[in-house]
Amino acid sequence: MYEATEVVWRAAIVPSSLSALLTGVVQALATQWGLFRYLWVATKLVITVAAVLLLLLHTQSMLSELVRSAIDGQVQGYGGMSPRVHLVVASGGTLVLLFVTTILSIFKPWGRTGLGRA
Repeated sequence: MYEATEVVWRAAIVPSSLSALLTGVVQALATQWGLFRYLWVATKLVITVAAVLLLLLHTQSMLSELVRSAIDGQVQGYGGMSPRVHLVVASGGTLVLLFVTTILSIFKPWGRTGLGRA
């Protein structure tokens, strides 16, 4: 399963996360909201960039370790947690970030940034 997870990660999750970042930037630049005019848009950008960076840096090392452990027949803990717990925590954290960005898009809290007022 860990080997399949690595394939799905490389073939679907990474391209999808990079596409989400790219389409968000393009939409922000092409609409009235702008990329840095409103605080909620800038916050979404920061959340998305952080999530993509964490995905690229952390998951790659974690999946490689899990695949090696599975091939050796000994699935060890990663980062002090069992692999199952670690994957659930990472997935849950990602869902929270997606929920926050969705709420920001719906309610559009906060006002304009300094660039938006100028």
